[in-house]
Amino acid sequence: MRAAFISAAGAIRIEEVADPAPDRGGVVVDIVSCSICATDAHYFAAGGHDVPPSIFGHEWVGRVSEVGADVTDLDAGRLVAVTVGTSCGTCAPCRRNLGDLCASTLQQARGRDSAASPWGGFSDRIAVTASRVLPLPESMPAESRELVEPAAVAHRGVRRAGIRLDDLVVVQGGGAIGQFAAQWARLAGAGRVVVVEPSAPRRELAVALGADEAVRPDEAADRVSELSEGLGADVSIECTGIASLVYTGSEFLRRGGRLALLGFPLEPSTIPVREWLIRELEVVASMGYSRSDTATTVRFAADGRLRAAGMVTMRIGFDGLESTLAGMHARTIDEPRVVFDPGAH
Repeated sequence: MRAAFISAAGAIRIEEVADPAPDRGGVVVDIVSCSICATDAHYFAAGGHDVPPSIFGHEWVGRVSEVGADVTDLDAGRLVAVTVGTSCGTCAPCRRNLGDLCASTLQQARGRDSAASPWGGFSDRIAVTASRVLPLPESMPAESRELVEPAAVAHRGVRRAGIRLDDLVVVQGGGAIGQFAAQWARLAGAGRVVVVEPSAPRRELAVALGADEAVRPDEAADRVSELSEGLGADVSIECTGIASLVYTGSEFLRRGGRLALLGFPLEPSTIPVREWLIRELEVVASMGYSRSDTATTVRFAADGRLRAAGMVTMRIGFDGLESTLAGMHARTIDEPRVVFDPGAH
């Protein structure tokens, strides 16, 4: 089988590797598709940043092809999406009844647990513990199945943002995370959702998927002021992962508003703490997702309340992986979501 690895900054090698076998409590999954995250492009351009191999391609969906001897709730042929296991119950956060912050599941999400695969979803197949997958309904729309992982990431972030009924919510960024965050904000009870995005096609997509409006960055501040009668937004959700935009996201907020950080910048951000203190802003951060976030995502996507139609606008195979990641990093490729398909040419 084939698997892709980062070989150097801006370079990928495709290796022929031995087919994996499942552990007693594991499964082998034949990859159907793997959504490409902006973080994949960042790691690719930086030569890996010491990232564990299983994280290069971490948004995969596939079909179970082999089942370990101790696995009783999954059969070969079952369609599944990647997730994390349930909280361990024994780590320090779990002992404090903070299972949502379980150290074990965070390690799994970061590819740093002892059972992590030696490669990620940019491959023909992958072996994982059975707790790392969640079954998907065959009736789920294909695009929704392919984007379960980023939708679960957005769900956790919006959940932590604590949106209240009728809140004015600003979502910064119209990539996959931003598109899903806008939908989750609406489902959480937001009174009005405004997406800030420089790309016209992404703005059109945001409105098609349920945002009240989508505006250019240069018109966002005035529009938020107009909608709030000069007060400012209740919640601002930063989804771009661009360090300089962390502060920009806070500028949309009213005094006492809440800034939720979902994007993952690799560079430091300069933050005027004194100004944030004066304005009494609340800041929450969200990293990864829990198994319950994935389960909720599957339910809402399966019945149509959460939609992904139009988000996947480019598909590639092994041959296009290196050039696509380079284009994503350089922003010459700016699709809402690019999907890797090991069978594509």
